[in-house]
Amino acid sequence: MTPILLVLAAVIIFLYWCVRPESTYALTNQAQLDAFLQQPVPKVVMVYANWCGFCQQVKPEAIRVARRTGRLVLVDGDTPWGASVMQKYRVESFPTFLRFDERGIKMSTQVGVPFDGVSGLVEE
Repeated sequence: MTPILLVLAAVIIFLYWCVRPESTYALTNQAQLDAFLQQPVPKVVMVYANWCGFCQQVKPEAIRVARRTGRLVLVDGDTPWGASVMQKYRVESFPTFLRFDERGIKMSTQVGVPFDGVSGLVEE
């Protein structure tokens, strides 16, 4: 390949990793979570782990629901910040879905793969 094609391929790979579709919905810090919880609508936070088979099973649907509604975000529980979220909301298993009301107050916790799917949690 020519050097120009190699550079172009490197730029495309770099942009993909910087602007992955899931990066919009995968929170990485408290400021992002605070901003999400301030939205005046009911909302859901999914706490997951990359090694968790059930999480990987439900994650594609969660991303679709997040894109469609803007009312769901994902937090990786295996990161230092994710661990602090787990401690704050007493999350002990993966996946866990935290439901918040319009004021950002935690209303309920759903542990495991939702029987009615992720969209059922957001639309309830």
